[in-house]
Amino acid sequence: MVSQEKFAEVCGIHAGDGWMSKYNYEVGYGTAIYEVPYFIYVVKLYQQFFDMKFTRILWRKCVELRIQSKKSQQILQDAGFPRGKKLDNLHIPDFIKNKPKLLKPFIRGLVDTDGHAYWRKNQYGQQSLVITLTTTSKPFAKEICNALTFLGYRAQLFHYEYSKLNGRRNVFKITIMRRDCVKKYLEEIGFSNIRRWQKVVSCEEIFSKYAISKKMATFLNGLKVNRRQEPVV
Repeated sequence: MVSQEKFAEVCGIHAGDGWMSKYNYEVGYGTAIYEVPYFIYVVKLYQQFFDMKFTRILWRKCVELRIQSKKSQQILQDAGFPRGKKLDNLHIPDFIKNKPKLLKPFIRGLVDTDGHAYWRKNQYGQQSLVITLTTTSKPFAKEICNALTFLGYRAQLFHYEYSKLNGRRNVFKITIMRRDCVKKYLEEIGFSNIRRWQKVVSCEEIFSKYAISKKMATFLNGLKVNRRQEPVV
């Protein structure tokens, strides 16, 4: 039996790196070649909700999952996602809003696809873990910030502008950097993308500065021993 929490994570993944064609019944997801373990995780997760009868996996500069299914598109449309270009109409689905049990996996799916975890050194040479999420949709960025505040996190929203060949592009970056909030994120939301966890354990200060629980410490130590470990669907 599939769960709402898992479907909320699917919605986060789709909001990040997914698409729905408006020309046919394609539902897609793509990521970089170096994230193949996470790609496999997403494929297994999608199998729980979508009709995968007509499916292609394309290996290019990235790896793509392409599902031809009217039923699968309808599932995502019923959740509130548009066909075609999604950024102008991207929102947290109504069935997820104000529900911590569903917001957490939704945000996990977003950060796994459009986010990062990295260590930043301050002017005194001390390392701090930073969790970020990037989007080009200002309304969506504000929604996510409000959702994180609702969940008890202190998140900051930054606006950047950079040049492209066809003009300037606006980027909105949501950042969690306070130590207590980062610890809370790791304990309550975490990642399904193994590369995010590998960034976390790449610095020993995660064990000395973040007062993580024994359960989390055991999990992270296991990642250090086995860097090929994949998340369980």
